[in-house]
Amino acid sequence: MNTGQHTGFNAVIAKVSQKERSHFHKMVIRIGNFLIALILGLVTLILIDVYKMLTNKTTL
Repeated sequence: MNTGQHTGFNAVIAKVSQKERSHFHKMVIRIGNFLIALILGLVTLILIDVYKMLTNKTTL
């Protein structure tokens, strides 16, 4: 029975983890992280604005 470090899957993971990311891959990840942060910021601003509109007692 192959378990743990004696499996073929472990060899694949070891090779993949040693490979360095290309410049393109690094930039795609950076842009993706930036877009995620931007979306979270915009959603936060929208939720704050909706909360202010719902708690406002005056009529528009």
